[in-house]
Amino acid sequence: MTHIVPDQDVLDVFIEESRERLSEMEVGLLDIDRFGESSDPEMLNSVFRSAHSIKAGASLLRIRSVERLAHYLEHALGRVRSGHISADSDLVTAMLEGLDALRDLIDAAPNCTRVDVSDEVLCLREALGRAECRAPSATIDS
Repeated sequence: MTHIVPDQDVLDVFIEESRERLSEMEVGLLDIDRFGESSDPEMLNSVFRSAHSIKAGASLLRIRSVERLAHYLEHALGRVRSGHISADSDLVTAMLEGLDALRDLIDAAPNCTRVDVSDEVLCLREALGRAECRAPSATIDS
């Protein structure tokens, strides 16, 4: 597998912006966890857009591990944003763990260091699956 090393200045900007977005996402997710359905919808939109921006930047720089994890977060947030699932404590906890893992991946990017985040990805996917099962459309009428 070929790893293309991006321009250091571009990578530095990506890392700085991503760290800021991750901090904002953490505040937003904690707000969503605390206030549930009554949290500000714009907060959820902001968290979603931040995940999308990190994913897009990582894609541009070909940092695939960051891109994939950001995609999982974006997907989960999109399902919540569309109203298909609720952001319950289980899902928010998994997303917060995903943010921590994303932060580790971003911090490792300048040195091309491998970071194993498979547990966090699995946790997020499982929490999303449980949320999908609890969604009203997942119930079967008798």
